[in-house]
Amino acid sequence: MSTPQSNDEIDLMELLVKSVLIVKRNLLQIVLFFVMGTVIGFAYAMLADKTYESKMLISSDILTESFAAKLSENIETLIDEKNYIEISKKLSIDPSEAKDFSKIEIESLKDKTLPEEDDNNYFLVKIEVENEALLSKLQMGIIHYLENNEFVSIRVEQRKDYLKQVLTRIDIEIKSLEEFKTKIIQVIFYK
Repeated sequence: MSTPQSNDEIDLMELLVKSVLIVKRNLLQIVLFFVMGTVIGFAYAMLADKTYESKMLISSDILTESFAAKLSENIETLIDEKNYIEISKKLSIDPSEAKDFSKIEIESLKDKTLPEEDDNNYFLVKIEVENEALLSKLQMGIIHYLENNEFVSIRVEQRKDYLKQVLTRIDIEIKSLEEFKTKIIQVIFYK
């Protein structure tokens, strides 16, 4: 008794001929789908709103990670509410330009590879706008917004007061050292 053996070989020429016949039979559909995809892609590219993204690195020894996140949330809320007048006030831009502002994100770089001896906090600010010309104005507006809020103003005043106190103590120490120096000179030269 002989058992039939299965033929696992593939005839490459037969496979190529079948593939060419399938392409020939469906050539009209292939070309039609290619043209439709190209037209739809081109129409989307022309009709879709263009969005521009910019990133800015900010260093601050006053601004904290949690407060930077809160400031970012405040602007995002104003964007969601379409409160362009308030956005324009906070970022020092025109209300008409505020309409082109679509997103802000402030990310702390605290855990990233930065010098450990540096006491500053680093933040990556990402913004998205629909008008590329707005990017340069927004850079200054964001810095203004971060520098001129109540939290930072209070911290700056506290730092100024502290540094004034340090300077006063240093002046007192210098005067004390001058007096000590004078006494030593008197003792040595005027016995």
